[in-house]
Amino acid sequence: MPTRVPAAMLATVRELTTRYSPCEVLHFDVEPEAVTVYEYPYGPDELGMPLADILKFVYFSPVLRFVLLPGGGSYQVQRICQYPGLEGWIPLETSPDLVALVTRFAPHIGQESLVDFWIEGEADF
Repeated sequence: MPTRVPAAMLATVRELTTRYSPCEVLHFDVEPEAVTVYEYPYGPDELGMPLADILKFVYFSPVLRFVLLPGGGSYQVQRICQYPGLEGWIPLETSPDLVALVTRFAPHIGQESLVDFWIEGEADF
């Protein structure tokens, strides 16, 4: 049976990502074992319209995923990768401290610096 994301995990990811991410328009999706963060690169000021209007037509792109690992004692942050041959989610870091993971990676949402983080335990390519 898959691990279920606790409400506290969703609340932590949502609150800290919203606080630290430079993107103003974010969406959060809950899967059985993960919280996925989606971004939209333009905010109300850039588009010259209220957020409610933006949300009517926005297409969100997945960017980060925080996974509750089996056993429930650790989390893994993953980023979407679209490098040919490696499409999908790649693991960046594992820790028992969800707050540390979110505060480390949320500031990179919407930034080119996010691609500087590579697969956990492997040398950069």
